[in-house]
Order: sequence, then C-alpha cells, then structure tokens
Amino acid sequence: MFFVRLYVIYNTLNIFKEISMKNKRLVLAFILIILMNPLSVAAQEKISVAVAANFISAFKEIAADFEKKTGVKVEATFSSTGNLYSQIQNGAPYDVFLSADEQRPDLLHKEGFTDGTFIYARGQVILWS
Repeated sequence: MFFVRLYVIYNTLNIFKEISMKNKRLVLAFILIILMNPLSVAAQEKISVAVAANFISAFKEIAADFEKKTGVKVEATFSSTGNLYSQIQNGAPYDVFLSADEQRPDLLHKEGFTDGTFIYARGQVILWS
C-alpha cells in the first residue's frame, strides 16, 4: 500500500465548497499520488482510498474529477483517522490513505505498512465570529 498524509486543520467554514485553484491543485496531487503507486492505476479498474472525515467534501470533488479523467473508479471509505489507522493495521486493503494528521501515517510507516509518507497539503486555522 502507498500512504500519504494530510496535514490540514479544517476550519469551521467549508473552504472546499467551490472548485478553486487550490482544489485543482489537490486534484493534480491526487492523480500524481496514484500514478506513483507501485501498482499502476492503468492496470486497475478501481482504487480504494481511506479518507479522513474532515476531507469528505473536497475528496468527493477530487474523486469525481479523477474518475472522469482516468476511467478508474474510486471507492472511498470515510471515517476518523484513528479508525482508518486501526483498519489498516488489521489488513484493510487501501491503496491510498488521506490522513488528518501526521502521526498515524508515520506510525504505519514505522510498523512496516508503507515505504514512506509525505505531506501533500496544509491548511490554516481560521477564527470566525
């Protein structure tokens, strides 16, 4: 499996509601991540992605664009990072892990579940009153 980590602190406003340049960059990053996967996407009919719950709306847009551009079906599982981490430790067959923190992907790497991790996005905390 190939894991990536997401270091995004999601604010109370849904900053990913509209497709923006930022989302277009995330779509490109997602496609590049999949293409770097040791199992070529071209040989797969679908990919399985574990997605932290705070990234649902943005990921749905990214997955739809990815499916449209590649023809590869994206099967997403949305849950807390901790639950996804436990599932992976117990053998869940995810191709990509989009985590809400750095700790869990690092632990999975140390435990031998992946060859490496990297940060592909950063967010900001915004106080809204």
